[in-house]
Amino acid sequence: MSPSPKFPAAINKEYLTVIQGKNTLKIFKILHVIPQVKAGDEIGVGDVLGMTIKNGYFAP
Repeated sequence: MSPSPKFPAAINKEYLTVIQGKNTLKIFKILHVIPQVKAGDEIGVGDVLGMTIKNGYFAP
């Protein structure tokens, strides 16, 4: 759960997508995106990961 949003059309969820680089131990954490990819999918530069969201973390 994220903090309660203080603006219209916001959601009170947070999504986390974790991507492991190919041939590396580096891991990338993506927040504020409703994922359209699934575990095990291979992605490349420029691929769409999902739709960005605005939630309570953006509220002052």
